Amino acid sequence: MVPGPGGVPTCASVINATDKKCVPWNIWVPGGVTPAATQYLSIPLLVQATTTERVVSGSVTGDLGKMGIKLPAADEGVKLNLGAEYRSESAAFSPDLESQLGNAAGSGGPTTPVAGGYHVSELFSELGVPILNHVTGAQSLAADVGYRYSNYNLGFKTNTYKFGVTWEPVSDVRFRGSYQRAVRAPNILELFNPQSVALDGSTDPCSGPVTNPLAPLAQQTLSNGATLAQCVRTGVIAPTGNNPGTWGLIGPNAASQYNGLLGGNPHLTPEKSDTYSVGIVLTPRVVPNFMLSLDYFNIKIADTIGGIGADTILANCLATGDAAYCNAIHRDATGSLWRTPQGFVTDTNVNFGSLTTRGVDVKMDYHTSLPAGFGGLSFNLQGTKLSNLGTQPLTGGPAYDCAGYFGVVCGAPNPKWRHVLNTTWATPWDGMDVTLRWRFLGAADAEQTSSNPQLHGKALPLTSHVGSYNYFDLSGSFSLYKQLGMQIGINNLLDKDPPIMPGAGGGYSSVCPTITGNGSSCNGNTYPGTYDALGRYYYASVTAKF
Repeated sequence: MVPGPGGVPTCASVINATDKKCVPWNIWVPGGVTPAATQYLSIPLLVQATTTERVVSGSVTGDLGKMGIKLPAADEGVKLNLGAEYRSESAAFSPDLESQLGNAAGSGGPTTPVAGGYHVSELFSELGVPILNHVTGAQSLAADVGYRYSNYNLGFKTNTYKFGVTWEPVSDVRFRGSYQRAVRAPNILELFNPQSVALDGSTDPCSGPVTNPLAPLAQQTLSNGATLAQCVRTGVIAPTGNNPGTWGLIGPNAASQYNGLLGGNPHLTPEKSDTYSVGIVLTPRVVPNFMLSLDYFNIKIADTIGGIGADTILANCLATGDAAYCNAIHRDATGSLWRTPQGFVTDTNVNFGSLTTRGVDVKMDYHTSLPAGFGGLSFNLQGTKLSNLGTQPLTGGPAYDCAGYFGVVCGAPNPKWRHVLNTTWATPWDGMDVTLRWRFLGAADAEQTSSNPQLHGKALPLTSHVGSYNYFDLSGSFSLYKQLGMQIGINNLLDKDPPIMPGAGGGYSSVCPTITGNGSSCNGNTYPGTYDALGRYYYASVTAKF
């Protein structure tokens, strides 16, 4: 855009007659961006995607008890399942040229095409073994065993297996326990997505001016406390002689958006998980129609597939100087990680460290009849007490726990307690039920308030704590006519607003970045996947049974 005749803003291409249809995009005066200018700049985008899966599977299940194969104290025989499966998967993702060039507004970088596939051959078996029935100390005792062998053409083989036991000493109480080894093979996107520079991190701990420039170099620090020695680990150039270097001269990004080299890795191997679970189910005869179950779970996933995270890489390099982190940081000529594509943190998919989670799942069911003519009430509670949600970015390295926290690294809030309680009134009118649902989310704190150096930040966010949230939903279902039924309802009955999570600014740290990675569940000012962002919501549906 240049001054045209009479000083009117005009496209240079109109003046030199290379494109007389150009409409200037004038952002310098109120109302300067017209619908015509927007229309001129708009380009329709097209993406084509295909996914193909072919499966050939077969299995045989038999009750070996019919052949006399059972344990002496068991009522039933051994159950056996044997099978084999072949699976082929392929996918292609083809964005148009403008998308590949990164010209789509808000894309944060080029949208790269993806194509690839793999196939796997598997053998599997499962065995159910009743051990005891109706003996002293055991109304029932049974074991369950399973195994699966998988051969991938990607160059690896996997073995998965499980073992479980259920024991019912009396009819009121049942204990259960299990161990399971599972795997998850990398998917096509994780394997074959082309690598490119796009938005990834939300901070550069070595950006901003020196707070004490008159002090000796070794004692100088930035506003977040980072020292010259620490920042040199991340690629910052120390001043020497007539060379000012880049220390204290790297400008931060006001939008908290930094570059990362993202993409797939064809050399990935499967994730492996070990799951331990122990539980108890209570159905006391003294309280009819009541059931309570408590299940402790302990899950660890090793060789996790994904990007470590640019912020995690920078923080660990700054703190430890570990080459595994520091070698992934590439600053451009000015020391920046966002001004040019030459500044970025390598954050492609890798098999990294481990993930852990521990806690207790709670489930309760109870039904009671009301006085004659008033129907009945049913209560159903499902809740989780979260005690650990850990990440170890590199095997053998430091770890952090996100239970009770939220932020750029931890993502959406992970409250230590959450539950859903449904209270249903089965009315005396045929086919009509009314349900009040209570959704509870416990409180959570910004990760920067944690004492763990992997999460701790000296610059606190504008929102450091989110209190517990209570949502109430009301729904009703009733019969319209014979096979026709209707359901109506209101979610977020009290129209409760979600918490506001502002980004960085004014010396504050961000907890809600609009970037990819763990913070992707944030839309810029809240977490719509956790909290109701739309407010009160009405719905109705009609079903027909044939």
